[in-house]
Amino acid sequence: MTHFLHRARDGDRGMARRVLVLATAALLGLSTACTEPPPPQLLPGRTQESTVVVDEDVPYREVEGDQLVADVCRPKDQSGPLPLVLLLHGGGFSQGDKSNVRKLCERLADRGYAALAIQYRLLPDVFPAQVLDASAALGWAATPDVSQRYGFDTSRTAVIGSSAGAIIADSLAVGMGDPPVVPRAVVALSGATDFTGTLASPDGASAASAKIATEYMGCKDLSRCSAAREASPVFRVTAQSSPLLQVIGSDELVPLDQAQVMDQALAQAGAQHQLVVVPGAKHGLELLDSDTTSALDAFLADHL
Repeated sequence: MTHFLHRARDGDRGMARRVLVLATAALLGLSTACTEPPPPQLLPGRTQESTVVVDEDVPYREVEGDQLVADVCRPKDQSGPLPLVLLLHGGGFSQGDKSNVRKLCERLADRGYAALAIQYRLLPDVFPAQVLDASAALGWAATPDVSQRYGFDTSRTAVIGSSAGAIIADSLAVGMGDPPVVPRAVVALSGATDFTGTLASPDGASAASAKIATEYMGCKDLSRCSAAREASPVFRVTAQSSPLLQVIGSDELVPLDQAQVMDQALAQAGAQHQLVVVPGAKHGLELLDSDTTSALDAFLADHL
């Protein structure tokens, strides 16, 4: 089912209201952003300064001598193991870091989750490096000493990714990278899912988004990229794929047909799926306003 979030124009002051219209229409979509500004409408990270504990720069993996680190956000009054939410930042695979999702990390902790915001490899490392890093983070979190130290209940694990991070999240949802922990819920904010479709078409996406996809797969020409199908989550969908919530803008950097084809593939496979389309050009974390945050909260509560 596709959800369309329609808003009144800013000028209609007294009449301003939000209407949620449910439709079963198929949509269009795909591409990814180079930069990702903090979401101005995202709910505050902490209700009070003392409610959340953040352990910063915790090493979770070493690759060729380089240490990858994560931030762990937990409620200060944690009394037992908590559901784990892995957070994957955006930035077009060339920039961005775990600080981009810090507010979301703290907000999730404030709501009773343990959140893990990771640093993953950026370019010039190419696919599947980023997916393997995220998979390794799940494996690290599930080791007995780590799960006990931080109070992770990895039997209840979710993944949230934004922009480039949403591509990684979609990949984990369909089992790419052989994640040692199968997510029970995945949320993709502006995720690309099919690198053989509109991204490879001259009229299907912006030159910038096509360039990002090409660099992510280590190719020179997206239309002739041998890794395009292998790197596309849509071709890995099965009935065992994790429940997936996709949130995307109707006129943003990522063409909408990418969200549509993923949603259709999940439906055909019998996997659980939800698609929320927000009118306008907002992308990634910018999509998280009160309506979409409520949808995210409900999705996590239903599956964890």
